[in-house]
Amino acid sequence: MGRFWEEVIMRGYRTDPDFYFGAPGTLVALPWPQGGFLNPVEREVSDFQSGSGNHRVSTLVGTSRIYSITWTALHQETFDKVNRYWLGHQGPGPFAIIDPTRPNLLTPNQSSACGVWRDTTDFTLGGTTQNGTLSANKTTSLIHRSDGTRSLRWLFSGTLVTTPSLLLKPQSSLWPGIPCVAGLPYTLSFWVKPDGVVDSSINVGAHITWYNSAGAVVSTTTLAPAAVTTWTHLSVTGTAPVGAAFGLPAVDMTSSTVTSGGSLYLDEFMYEQDSVVQTWAPGTGVLPVSILGLNEGTSFDALFRVQPSLILREVL
Repeated sequence: MGRFWEEVIMRGYRTDPDFYFGAPGTLVALPWPQGGFLNPVEREVSDFQSGSGNHRVSTLVGTSRIYSITWTALHQETFDKVNRYWLGHQGPGPFAIIDPTRPNLLTPNQSSACGVWRDTTDFTLGGTTQNGTLSANKTTSLIHRSDGTRSLRWLFSGTLVTTPSLLLKPQSSLWPGIPCVAGLPYTLSFWVKPDGVVDSSINVGAHITWYNSAGAVVSTTTLAPAAVTTWTHLSVTGTAPVGAAFGLPAVDMTSSTVTSGGSLYLDEFMYEQDSVVQTWAPGTGVLPVSILGLNEGTSFDALFRVQPSLILREVL
């Protein structure tokens, strides 16, 4: 059986024709355009040529994605769902776009466990009391991926709170979590191990906190902490409840199972819109988007718009 068909079976060959757009909490379903849509990641790259003819290429880590979504035709009623955002009827934005084909909703640095920025950008510790210290690890034996360059080290010292939490925070400061669609399942998965020197066993769990559009907690889906002794793949799956606009994934640890000076090492973070744990994929992140334009044409049938095209740009 070829790899393609293995993926088809594993993922259930997602045929949901909708993607979601709008303000988190009031997302609308829009039909998937035939042929898909263009959403390239733009990154600034400069090619410097020295006087001797040698080249040096510099690539910025930060990226921005632009979306070009073109439908063959839309009924006037569906087109109006899009047009009201362009005309400002739904406020100035920015908005969110939820693409069900993107396998990992975490940021590139989160998914690679510090491998992009070489630091703990996009990770944070919950609460205001002692939860430990985060750093980027480059010791190969403490990285799970054979081709990985970093893992995340979570060091514990002093008196910790009962259940310290590591939060995978959203890219936008405007959002308390990653935008979600109520009624759809989401899964957080990751690899984790204790340092094996100070501690050979630490209890580790995870949770997803669901927030409404005002930033208030709706509910929490929890994986109870259990003993981890070597590289272990953990996951928690929850369905976004009614009223949920955001989901904030997190890793938990039981402080009574760790010795001061002990550490956890974490790698291959994955947060996906699925009820099944899939093979790790690089994170694409979810950023707010603003509308650059909406083009349209009218067919002989006045109830339809032909070749309407929605252009979006990711913003911070």
